[in-house]
Amino acid sequence: MPWPGAPPREGSGAAAALRRMNAGRLSTVTYAVPAVSVLLSWLLLAETPTAYGLVGGAHCLTGAAISRRR
Repeated sequence: MPWPGAPPREGSGAAAALRRMNAGRLSTVTYAVPAVSVLLSWLLLAETPTAYGLVGGAHCLTGAAISRRR
């Protein structure tokens, strides 16, 4: 991405994702990335999650759940 806020380029994963869902839903899905990365590092790499990682992951998932609720 050449600058912050630039539209996604054709070859990027964001452009492919935007063809499948709207931008609001895609931005909500990205909130789950930190929680999933903590979980996968624990399961696959045997890393012990820190308290900050667990609280931050829970915070991200709570925010995503609140934003998707109607």
